[in-house]
Amino acid sequence: MTRHASRCLALALAMLVVLAGGATLGAGERSITDRDIASKVRAGKFAEAEKLARERLAIVERESGAESVEAANVLDLLSESMRRGGKGGQAELGEICERAVRIKEVKLGKNGPGYAASLYQLGYWHYVNGEYDKAEPMLERSLKIREETLGGANPDVACGLLMVGVLRSEQGDHAAAKPYIERALSIRETLDPDGPGVAECLNALAGISVRSGDYATAEPMYRRAIRIWTGAWGAGHPKVGTGWNDLSTVLYATGDFAGALECKERALQIRTRTLGPQHELVGWTRANMGMNLAALGRKSGARKQYLTAIGIMEHRFGSDSPEVGWILKRLGDTYIEPGHYRQAVPILERAVANLRAGEGTDHPDVGEAMAALGAAKTAIGDTAEGNRLNREALTILRTRLGASHPEVGFTLTQHAGALAVAREPGAAVEEALEGEEVSREHLRLMCRTMPERAALAYAASRPSGGRLALSVLSSVPHPDSETLVRVWDSLVRSRTLVLDEMTTRMRAASGARSRCETSYRKPECSASPACELDRGWSRGYDSQCLS
Repeated sequence: MTRHASRCLALALAMLVVLAGGATLGAGERSITDRDIASKVRAGKFAEAEKLARERLAIVERESGAESVEAANVLDLLSESMRRGGKGGQAELGEICERAVRIKEVKLGKNGPGYAASLYQLGYWHYVNGEYDKAEPMLERSLKIREETLGGANPDVACGLLMVGVLRSEQGDHAAAKPYIERALSIRETLDPDGPGVAECLNALAGISVRSGDYATAEPMYRRAIRIWTGAWGAGHPKVGTGWNDLSTVLYATGDFAGALECKERALQIRTRTLGPQHELVGWTRANMGMNLAALGRKSGARKQYLTAIGIMEHRFGSDSPEVGWILKRLGDTYIEPGHYRQAVPILERAVANLRAGEGTDHPDVGEAMAALGAAKTAIGDTAEGNRLNREALTILRTRLGASHPEVGFTLTQHAGALAVAREPGAAVEEALEGEEVSREHLRLMCRTMPERAALAYAASRPSGGRLALSVLSSVPHPDSETLVRVWDSLVRSRTLVLDEMTTRMRAASGARSRCETSYRKPECSASPACELDRGWSRGYDSQCLS
């Protein structure tokens, strides 16, 4: 072979290598499919899904066009990856969602499932950014299209039902929210009983239960959601952090403040590591940690967490946002105590203004903030304004949450304490007794379903209007004997409620054991191995009854 021929062969081989490399690269690019991206999302690998979606989008735009349906489908996957990866509030994501909707509307019309998918993503983006008035029609329209075109037992229908339910709950209408989420859970349970979609629904339902005061129902749902997410995506996944964060709310509500704080610390560690220290979910976690610290008497630490959270939320949502208002209310709560009421007033006034502007005048959050502001105003001597705010707050809470909700009892007891500070003992005792009655009725409902230890902890941690009323009367030189009898009667009824419930359970368990022993009694029982089996079964039955 001549030198010239050798050089030609070498050049030809080099060209083949280059071409082969180029072909491999092209094949590698084309190997990314929509299904690959969706698979990463299902596996909880949202950062990887986003990376693949961006690569896939560049290819599809080059091959099919930037305004093609194929490009819009990838945009939907990109928005899903970003949102679930903790980037739900970014302006870029809103632009991606709007572009997908625009393409689908032109290419497919406004009545098909493809358009509904993009509309759902855009509605979700508005929801994450607190723009509920824009999110609501989009999510409802998307759900209607999906139900009409895809049928009932479809995962996309379940997604739509869940989001409409979550939005209703955020708007304060928990009764309307619940059926949507229950339908979503039913679909998810049918399709994949141990899938992350089931955990999403359980977590949302548990949140409604907490807001409705049904703590005993909420805790097992939160714990099951955590187990599912951990099994699917690992203990360090952001969704597991969400689970721990939300579980802490029910532990806090039932008086397990140390347990709630431990959950919050786990959530904060996961979220800070995976999302960054300035992410809004880190801000929410810090705000909730503040509540736990305040309940444990660590007011200074609580205020530090609140202020850090407010800084994060102001940067993310703006200083006049309802998100900032919600945390301001909790910060104000730390000053609802003797010697600090005046410091609470400006904080709570700003909280009420933010919440009213962002959530409407009759939202339960507004009612809670107005109640705190009313207590502060009353305590510093502005009794007329404090009473007015308290009455308005109670109207909101009774209308939206129900007259027997624990928040109603807390509001009455809180204002009674302020009336006592303002030296109005008669009004203070009456509101304290009314608050005790509401609180006791809720305690009665909780005791029927709570384990004994949890019921006792909840009874000990709840605000006691009865104790407050007795304390007020002790400062009165000559209390009215009839009022004194009413106060002691209220105290005794509340103190014995949990013990009465425990006694009822013990009697039921004892009766069940007697029936079991009678049914399974055999001759020469003491020497019979079979009888030991029966006793063991009976002990197991008792423990189930008692728990």
